[in-house]
Amino acid sequence: MCCRIVFSVFVWLEVSIATLCVCGRKVQTKGDHAANGWEAMSLSSHCYIIVTNNPEVATRWAHASEWVDGGARSVLVRVRGLVHLGHRLLTHPLAGSVKPNESPYRSVIVSQHPDATIDLDSLRIIEGVLSVVEKLGPPRFRAIPPHVDADFQLIDCTLMESAVESLRAQYGCGAYKICT
Repeated sequence: MCCRIVFSVFVWLEVSIATLCVCGRKVQTKGDHAANGWEAMSLSSHCYIIVTNNPEVATRWAHASEWVDGGARSVLVRVRGLVHLGHRLLTHPLAGSVKPNESPYRSVIVSQHPDATIDLDSLRIIEGVLSVVEKLGPPRFRAIPPHVDADFQLIDCTLMESAVESLRAQYGCGAYKICT
């Protein structure tokens, strides 16, 4: 079962990753207010923060992680706070179709530097995700055996590996320096 979950995580993540920029290049990102639905976005090097409550992710990407002490919902609330400050979502908060009430770990990549204005797409997505979390109710677990907890950490870490690998594959150049 774990292999099926990880496979579906990879498939969903490939579709869910927003356009990322590593070298300060201009890239295309979907926007509400551009005439054709696309606008150019430029991000500087070291352009992301991984907001996480997963110790494996925080250790692996210590230079780019922001630790959240709490459950999956706490991570999403922190991400919403960052979006309100002008950060953009770079991965979908529900990437991998892992429901927040079924896994204690959540990691989301956002832009490192806030924009001058709030990204309405990011705001719409994170508010929708928090609405889904409220509908799903409290976590389905009380105590998690250590081997199952390790599996949950691995699934979340695998999502982040795929996202970071997409940075490298898509933009090359200096991506290796910020992605390892």
